[in-house]
Amino acid sequence: MAGTSSSGRTADAVPVLDATIDDLDGDAVGALLRRVRERAPRTFERLDDEAVLRRLRVLVAGPRHGTVPTVAGLLALGSRPQHFLPEAGLTLVVYPGISATDRAAGDPTSHSFLGPVPAQAAAAVATAVANLPARSPDEGSDLPAAVLREVVTNALLHRDYTPDITATPQARRVLVAIYARHVTVISPGGLVPPVTAADLADDSARRMPVAARNPVLAKLLAQVEAPDADRPVCVNRGTGIPMVQRELAARDLNRAEFHHHPDWFTVILHRPHRTGRVERRAALEMIRSALASGGTLSRWAIEEATGLNRGTVLNHLNYLIGNDEVESVNNGTSRQRLYRLTGRSRPPR
Repeated sequence: MAGTSSSGRTADAVPVLDATIDDLDGDAVGALLRRVRERAPRTFERLDDEAVLRRLRVLVAGPRHGTVPTVAGLLALGSRPQHFLPEAGLTLVVYPGISATDRAAGDPTSHSFLGPVPAQAAAAVATAVANLPARSPDEGSDLPAAVLREVVTNALLHRDYTPDITATPQARRVLVAIYARHVTVISPGGLVPPVTAADLADDSARRMPVAARNPVLAKLLAQVEAPDADRPVCVNRGTGIPMVQRELAARDLNRAEFHHHPDWFTVILHRPHRTGRVERRAALEMIRSALASGGTLSRWAIEEATGLNRGTVLNHLNYLIGNDEVESVNNGTSRQRLYRLTGRSRPPR
């Protein structure tokens, strides 16, 4: 179990009192030591291995004697971090249909990823790419791998690692859900200052404020090499989200959407789709299906269920209302208004 956090200590800097240095992967630790000594020889060359790891806060002083790993140390370099941090995993579910309740196309398949963050991110992205067939052979997958890598790594890096005894470990894991029309990535914990919703909505931003929920882990992952490439796991410079939007625009894909709540954060990536009347029919069917499954829903809940953006949902809700298929059940604002199926309709226009 992670130790109790003292005043001012972030969750990733908490010592894991039951763990020892032997619970770190020797090869990963060796690679990190070589990398930091090569990049900053004047800082690290005269320090022994344990002193370097203490400087990086991979290790901290134990309660009685010796050293123990931190949460960040286990997440970046641990051989089996889930033995001590069972919630620190990732689940990926592939749904053949347009929503979790749409089973017409078949049953979902689930994949669980454990191990340190670099291994989880690499394996989850590889699995996602394999389940997102490309529109053309030169594209690899229908969403850019760089976008998937950034979003998944961000979820694992910036999630809340504070222990929560009220939830099961599985419920506290990062969730990647692949649907026929979109991909969602949900991580525990909301936005962390200085990042705001306005920052995420800024189309002109080239760099975002850098969040500080897990600063020790962020610095470590900027030094640890990714298992699938000769590069660090992350750069932690606030350039990831602008890169995601540029990559999606270059593929002529819709912008990524971000939804935040005090307890969780969601990213929605829209997969490519055909345009014209086929797109309209598909969007209408997605909204009908969401309302049929959920009963009375808000516009925001319909967006979450379908992966469609706000404008598309509003436009198609207006069509369905005009066609007497859907009705509004209250007079709140657009976000608060609730909708339901009427059970009747006129011939389609």
